[in-house]
Amino acid sequence: MEKRYGAVDRSGVSTTGKKRKQKQEKSGKGKTIAAVVLAILTVCAGLMCGIFLARLAILPGNLKVAALAVLTVAGIGIVLMLVFLRRRKLWFLGAALSVVYLAICGIGSYYLYHTNTAVKEIVRPVTLETDAISVFVLQDDPAQEAADIEGYTIGVLSELDRENTDYAVGQIEEQAGFSLQLAEYTGMDALIDALRSGEIGGMLVNHSLLSLTEDMEGYEDILTEIRAVITISIQQEVEQPQGQTAYDPDYFAVYLSGIDTYGGVTNRSRSDVNIIMAVNTKTKQILLLSTPRDYYVPLTVSGGAKDKLTHAGLYGVNVSKGTLENLYDTEIPYYLRMNFSGFIDIIDALGGIDVYSPQTFTVEPIMTYHQGYNHVNGLQALAFARERYSFSGGDRQRGENQMEVIRATIAKCQTSSMLLNYQEVMEGIAGTFESNIEQERIAQLVSAQLFEKSDWNVVSYSVDGTGSRQTTYSMPGRSVYVMIPDQSAVDHAKELLRQVQAGEILTQE
Repeated sequence: MEKRYGAVDRSGVSTTGKKRKQKQEKSGKGKTIAAVVLAILTVCAGLMCGIFLARLAILPGNLKVAALAVLTVAGIGIVLMLVFLRRRKLWFLGAALSVVYLAICGIGSYYLYHTNTAVKEIVRPVTLETDAISVFVLQDDPAQEAADIEGYTIGVLSELDRENTDYAVGQIEEQAGFSLQLAEYTGMDALIDALRSGEIGGMLVNHSLLSLTEDMEGYEDILTEIRAVITISIQQEVEQPQGQTAYDPDYFAVYLSGIDTYGGVTNRSRSDVNIIMAVNTKTKQILLLSTPRDYYVPLTVSGGAKDKLTHAGLYGVNVSKGTLENLYDTEIPYYLRMNFSGFIDIIDALGGIDVYSPQTFTVEPIMTYHQGYNHVNGLQALAFARERYSFSGGDRQRGENQMEVIRATIAKCQTSSMLLNYQEVMEGIAGTFESNIEQERIAQLVSAQLFEKSDWNVVSYSVDGTGSRQTTYSMPGRSVYVMIPDQSAVDHAKELLRQVQAGEILTQE
């Protein structure tokens, strides 16, 4: 039988072997290119994920170092497999591991980026506060815009908020092209009486000051009688406190302010929630100290004249905070300020909370709260925290309920559901309030909650006083309900603040 051999070229090399060699060389070049591309992608993905990981302030240092070490070792190992291993099976193993590494780094970078962003957005320093000042006319007045009030006599307050009033007058005159005829009145009641009687055609007043009428018999419904024809918005820089005189890594105090508005949290308004939260991160102690809104105290801007604590918010968050610092002789470097909208958003982001009610009561048309624990959403929690007419203790019980909401919120933050969905929760509450708390403090608290198992001991205390009727700085010449502070209660509150700062363990009284 005749033997057949493969064809050979002129050099004597088998053409079949030459093709096989060319195919292997081509395959090898393809592997080399793929290996280089995968190696570069692996290095870039590892660097990107490592940068985001290093910037994650909420991750404890030891865990961060361990995670970075694993990320680095895994990346180097995969690159070495891709570049130096030529055996087919090992190379494909390296390529597969590279793809997995890229996926992990990509997903990890996404979540790390959004977590970092959420932490930064959880609190935003209040750099501006907004005053809205309008010319108001009666509902049936024919004036519809600024041009229509030419020739009107416009009433203004002679002293209260005069700087903003004068600025608004100048802006209106510049925009309208004519001078306003002004008449001065000493108080809101006299100003409103003049408008109702026709003595003046309109009144120029700060929107926040209209809230004073809620405490004035016969003037509670003025907002339904008037409308604005022109509004001037005035934004002012808020002086940012410099923090504690000596930074204490274990202790800090925050003024929690709840303003009675919806919408923009920078709008000045009365502060109906006035709670000092003293925190010792070392001993896991939190003291919630509530001060009734009607507490009769000197404001930092009143020159010694006394006013309701709630009215301090009309003059800015720093006035409220400074007034409480003077009352309790303590330093409160931080503040956290939210309005109704922010409060609702925070509770809803947490998936609701469980609040304890000492009695059964109803807030129409929102909910009936039964004695014991009640699961509430954001709106229901807001109604629970604002109600006072259902209780014999009135505003004092409202303060207790407000602290109960905070306690329930802290408790919810310690649950497994919150820990599993911390990113969604942080993104949900981002931007819902304003604060000057440093990101390092926020990161410290979030880290402790996510990675430490110990629970917080939350103790609440509300100062008390005696009801009275007095004139106030914001409502001169008119007697309104106030609460005269009980000095023994104030002194006890001072002692509780001292104990928390000293690291002593508190018990609920």
